[in-house]
Amino acid sequence: VGDVALDAFDISFDIQKTRKSDPNDGKVEIFNLDEDLRALVEKSGTNIQVEAGYKNTSAIIFKGDIRFASSNVSVAEWVTSVQAGEGEKAIRKTRLTETFTKGKTVKDVISTFVGKLEGVGQGNIAKILGPLAEQYPNGAAFDGPARKVITDILKPFGYVFSIQNGEAQVMKADGARDDLPIVLLNYGSGLIGVPQLGEQKDKDKPPAMRFQALLQPQIFPGRVVQLDSPGVKGQFVVDSCQHKGSNFDNEFYTTVEAYRKKA
Repeated sequence: VGDVALDAFDISFDIQKTRKSDPNDGKVEIFNLDEDLRALVEKSGTNIQVEAGYKNTSAIIFKGDIRFASSNVSVAEWVTSVQAGEGEKAIRKTRLTETFTKGKTVKDVISTFVGKLEGVGQGNIAKILGPLAEQYPNGAAFDGPARKVITDILKPFGYVFSIQNGEAQVMKADGARDDLPIVLLNYGSGLIGVPQLGEQKDKDKPPAMRFQALLQPQIFPGRVVQLDSPGVKGQFVVDSCQHKGSNFDNEFYTTVEAYRKKA
């Protein structure tokens, strides 16, 4: 939190990620902080980063800003509860105002705007939008909330924007992060139980496949997962996921909803 590492304290987390442009949600509980650290965590807007995983496989699973935090005494110990959003300040509180000269490409514009989002990296913008030759022949002027401006620019080209682990992500609305290695998931790599079809949430889509595994910090919306279980095999694109666990009982899980990857 801020510039202070809190890994020496008991911590639990519940991270919810989607491929939407809304900030991903993070809930964290930290136990028995002293008064000064409680004051630091309870300051709205303070940056927070959650790193989790197993030996040699830990990674950042959340990087955002604190929306709200409070501390209470429960069973003779202090519990500081945090609600945070990934890219919260960048998406909800940034206004983008810029005029571009003629000849600028969509990549130029999006890259410039992401550069104005505090704490957000360029992610895969260059790789995905670089080949897009579309230009603004007469120049262009933009003014509005960050999420709306970026979403409106990308929508005509079929792209959606989100922030994942502090990095900008641009991809087709039903696409996949084919630029990243496929995550192999079987009983040897952490898969738990048998993948099951969930409820149909969108009449234009089949039901999502739902599965759970020991914590997989490399999984986030857009990643391709190769499922290898007795009942379900094939490649699936992550639509949403939940990372949940605590360092005091050493139980860490990832729950995923994904759609079969299109050929």
